[in-house]
Amino acid sequence: MNTNKLLQMKKKTIIKIHYVIFAPLLIGSIILLFEYPSGFLSKEILFFVFFYSMAVGMPFIILQQVIENIIERKMPWLKTPLKRLIITVTTKIILLISIVLVVHYIYYILILGKDFMELYNQTYIAFKYVVATLVVALVIESCIRFFKNWRQAAINEEVLKREKLAIEYEALRNQVNPHFMYNSLTSLATLVHKDPDKAVKFISEFANVYRNVLDTSDKELVDLKSELNFMNSIIYLYSIRYEEGLKISNKIPATSDFYIIPMALQLLLENAVKHNIVSKNDPLTIEMWVENDYVCMKNNIQLKISTVPSGNVGLKNIQSRYKYFTDIKVIIENMNSYFTVKLPLLIIQK
Repeated sequence: MNTNKLLQMKKKTIIKIHYVIFAPLLIGSIILLFEYPSGFLSKEILFFVFFYSMAVGMPFIILQQVIENIIERKMPWLKTPLKRLIITVTTKIILLISIVLVVHYIYYILILGKDFMELYNQTYIAFKYVVATLVVALVIESCIRFFKNWRQAAINEEVLKREKLAIEYEALRNQVNPHFMYNSLTSLATLVHKDPDKAVKFISEFANVYRNVLDTSDKELVDLKSELNFMNSIIYLYSIRYEEGLKISNKIPATSDFYIIPMALQLLLENAVKHNIVSKNDPLTIEMWVENDYVCMKNNIQLKISTVPSGNVGLKNIQSRYKYFTDIKVIIENMNSYFTVKLPLLIIQK
């Protein structure tokens, strides 16, 4: 056990000791103030109040904490708050009544030798103030405990939520690399038969691209400049495959001030090519630029005829990964002629 934990335990122990000692004296003083204010001028009365308060208060505080721990294990605050409140208050009132009866019996019967009528009268007077004070104190304490537990539960829920998002983010990110490799190898297979020389160049560029993929595989965010360098290689590979059928205008500035999730632009480009006709007669036009803290990609819509409906897996992937870092939404605009996706540019506080 380290020094900090020892100091914390020592501090908590000291606080508990002070609470056990001073809480009964405070309650006893309050009752004396309302019942007999002039009693503060009498040493005998103050002496009686001191020992009476300690005799009733100390065992009550210690035993009620034991009872509180037992009830907490069987009936946590957050599951049944109303039932827990009723049982807690009722149990502690019974405990206090029992302690008062025992203390009064020892003092009035065994020590002073009074009769049971005197015991009844003194106990009745004590109940008026002690029980009333206890009920108020218990209600306040129970409310504090409930809200404290509720706040801790909210914190725990947020921690679990972040952990869940982290796991989901890792799973989503791992979906990108195999998808990218599959499409690149498919493109390479086409080029090998069509133009071996370009295929060799394609392999070289593909190696550069995939090295970048490996370099960013453990990164949650990349700066815009690095992602732009990666995209330039991606654009080169696509231009070799589609030639005049694909026209890409890239006006994204090379800056390291903003960050995005890795391979998001590549995934958007891949989706545009996947779902639209790309041909010399009907070229697919893709524009990329930065606007109002968003990096944007727009393509003209000329959808392929497909019997398999799109599940928008790529876009959902990007949206889910962005949720891990920001509440700013990914903007998707599906017009009649153009499809636009705007990705928030993030700033990392250094």
